[in-house]
Amino acid sequence: MIWWNSTKVAQFAGLLDGATDGAGTILDNSVIMFGSGGAGLLKKDTFVSGSTIQLSDVHFTILQKMFGYTGASFGAGKNIVSSILA
Repeated sequence: MIWWNSTKVAQFAGLLDGATDGAGTILDNSVIMFGSGGAGLLKKDTFVSGSTIQLSDVHFTILQKMFGYTGASFGAGKNIVSSILA
C-alpha cells in the first residue's frame, strides 16, 4: 500500500512539474505534505484548505492525536482540527 501511495504522489508531483506557473512550474510554487492514514486515525483523501484552517493547527492535531503530545500548543497551533480525524 505504501508503494502505491508513493507512486501516486510522484505522479501528482510530475503533473505539477509539467505545468508552467510564471517563471517556473506549479511544483516550484507548491508544498506537498504526504503521509499515511495514521493507523486509521486520519480521514483518507482529505483536502484541508489553508484559507480556513491553519497548518500549525493540523500539525498540533496530528501531534496530539497520533503521538500523544500533551502540550497546550505547537507553535501558533492550539486548536484541534476535527475535520481531518476519522
